[in-house]
Amino acid sequence: MPQGQDRLPDFSPAGVDAEADLQRATLAALAVAGGTQQPVTSERRCARLLQERLEAAVAVTDAGDHRRQVGATPSPLPFW
Repeated sequence: MPQGQDRLPDFSPAGVDAEADLQRATLAALAVAGGTQQPVTSERRCARLLQERLEAAVAVTDAGDHRRQVGATPSPLPFW
């Protein structure tokens, strides 16, 4: 494998599924770790932000919109 290629995103169906599984597992861990009775702290705010971002990412994947990430490279030059 060429150097650095292991750091590229995996847009294959298996890669998308693996990323969605990791997002769901992280959401489950956040649900177990966080309680609504805890005082608001910076860690709690960060956890809430992470939860919102992960929920949005899972919703995009479930809707099939993750395929939009794979497309033509935007260019300032018009193609006519």
